[in-house]
Amino acid sequence: MIDALLVHSGRARAGPEADLLDAFRLLSRGAPSWNAVRDNLRELVYYRNCLALGRRDALPAEPARMALRTARHVFLYMKSRCETEGRL
Repeated sequence: MIDALLVHSGRARAGPEADLLDAFRLLSRGAPSWNAVRDNLRELVYYRNCLALGRRDALPAEPARMALRTARHVFLYMKSRCETEGRL
């Protein structure tokens, strides 16, 4: 979704190999209001890193539920912002 927003705004794509936070930096550059979901993205990266390192003990009690809720929040923020800006 971040890549689609970058393309729509005429910026360079981050590409599939880009880190989530690096892609988000490209999107939020010059528009600090995007930082409203920055901590949510960091939380998702934290969950991914915990799983990659085999550190399930560092995850919250219900990690799948928390990750889904966080991702849903990010999606709804981006969707409502696109609707407000007339991108949809």
